[in-house]
Amino acid sequence: MVWLRDGVGMVGEGGWTVTLTGERRLPRLAALWREIAAGHAGVLTAFVSSVFDDRSRAATVLRIPHRLQRRTEAGADEITQSLDEDRLRAAVQRAPGARLDGDIHPPPGATLSPAGYERAVREALARIAAGDVAKVVLSLDEFIPADDATCRGALAHLSDHYPGCWTFAV
Repeated sequence: MVWLRDGVGMVGEGGWTVTLTGERRLPRLAALWREIAAGHAGVLTAFVSSVFDDRSRAATVLRIPHRLQRRTEAGADEITQSLDEDRLRAAVQRAPGARLDGDIHPPPGATLSPAGYERAVREALARIAAGDVAKVVLSLDEFIPADDATCRGALAHLSDHYPGCWTFAV
């Protein structure tokens, strides 16, 4: 997990993954996070990746790293985060649509195909021209299997070549 800009931010490794699907997933995730964090002594940090359309089949992902590095301009702090796994499992089991260590890859058809993306762009432009909406944000996902070293290399490349932008991965 990475959240960096100009070398400042956080990098996490290992830990726990919780996925959540269905309606009102962000409020449900917030409640689940409060329950998880309430049983933890000290500050607990997690990374979240989520769609905002409840109709999407793509899962919302909560990643709680075991090892966390907080990077500042003055240096880096190494933090080890530990959780009571029995308590975590019980909290996840009580949360509808939540899974611990769930599969974070989207199910088939959860993202737009290239042709579907082109249709969505045309529709968005038509709706903007008609005055139905003022702004539309579309993205085209591309999932490429890669090992950890390749992922780290890609993130380092992005961070090095676009230092003023946030580089992130969950």
